[in-house]
Parts: sequence; structure tokens; C-alpha cells
Amino acid sequence: MNTAAANLQEEIKDSSESVHEEYLVHADNMRLDSTQFFTEFGQISPDEKWVDTINDSIDSIKRQKESSTPVVILKQPSRPKSHFIPLKKWEGTVLTVLEDSFVARLIDQEDEYSDSEAEFSFEEVPQSDRGLIEPGAIFYWNIGYIDRDSGQRMRASVIRFRRIPVWQSEELETAKVAARHLRETIDWE
Repeated sequence: MNTAAANLQEEIKDSSESVHEEYLVHADNMRLDSTQFFTEFGQISPDEKWVDTINDSIDSIKRQKESSTPVVILKQPSRPKSHFIPLKKWEGTVLTVLEDSFVARLIDQEDEYSDSEAEFSFEEVPQSDRGLIEPGAIFYWNIGYIDRDSGQRMRASVIRFRRIPVWQSEELETAKVAARHLRETIDWE
């Protein structure tokens, strides 16, 4: 019997505690606690047979670990997100707001000299942008394709209102006065 096993056997014999206490047996980098052992094999008196049984159990666990098939966890490939492919772009300015639609002047983003007027239903505007529909409001209208991550392609019309405030004529006049005052106070020598 090896020294570690003999010491463990003596420790168990001398102890007044139950054999079910958490005694750890170390052998060839394996750990087996008594709770695990007694769950699998039942109670055995602490003698030479007990130590041999533990060593047999350790060997059995080693064989199971060596023969078990490794588990390989593969990372799922990331799927491409849906994206929009524009075919035509316009910048629009709301001219008139009607009961359930609005009329706008459109400027083709590819041909600045080409403009036209069109009427849009409120239903074509996202709910979050409908409060921005008022005369003078700027919006962008794109026609193109939405390529879904599933591979499906859909033709789409997307209207998005600009959230940057439009300069009011009073604000422009105030800025001109401030610029004029600044120009007069600078010593231009």
C-alpha cells in the first residue's frame, strides 16, 4: 500500500466523524471525494479494501475521460443584416399639407436641375415622422431594394424626414445683424 493511501486510511480510522465527510483522494491528478464515491458504490469500511476500491474508481474515471468523444462547439456564422440598395433619391420640401396627404417639391439628387411635384399619402410616412409633416419640412425619398438576410429582395419606397430644424426668417435676420455688428467692430488694418 502506498504512503498516501496508508495516511488516508489512518486519518479515517482515527476520526470520530462519519466516513461520508469530504475526504479527497489524489492520485495521478484525479480527485475523488467520498460523497461522490459513496453515492456510486455505497458505504465501505475504511480499510485496505476501501483504498483499493477508490483507486479502481479513479482508474475507471480516467478510462471514461480518455474514451469520451470530445465535444466541439461551433460558433454560428453571423448572418448578414438586411440592407437597402437605393436606385433613385430625391430631396423633398413639403409645400402643402392636405387632410390625409401632402404635396411636395422634389429635387432629383443625381440631377439638381430637375425638380417636380408629387403628392404623398400620410400612410407612406413612418408613424414616428408624421408629426414633422408641415409646410417647409425637408424629407428624403428613396426608391430601391431591401435585401433581407433570408436572401429575398423587395422593392421599397422609403420616406424619412429631416430632424434638423429649418432656419426661420427671424433667425436669419438676427444672424445678419450680429455679423454686421461684428464686421464693424473688428479693426481691419
